[in-house]
Amino acid sequence: MHCVTGSHTEVGTLKVTGGEIACKNPAVIVKSHIDGASKWIATADSKVTILGSANVAQIDAPKGVTINSVAKESGTYTLASGGTLILKTS
Repeated sequence: MHCVTGSHTEVGTLKVTGGEIACKNPAVIVKSHIDGASKWIATADSKVTILGSANVAQIDAPKGVTINSVAKESGTYTLASGGTLILKTS
């Protein structure tokens, strides 16, 4: 987690297993950086925002799981394990 009210330091680590992340205070955001060797696997339907380019090869989900994402590009992709990634520009 990262505080955006003048402090450019990390304020915590968050591990999520299922559920939903919601924030009423816009001063705190949850961020994730996927480097070239990393992969993100969704285990349940998810809603995310992707900043920058989406590398579909680094995102996965099992069949029956859908990831809906706001992104810089639009498209629908079948992921390696059978899940679906839906990118929309807004």
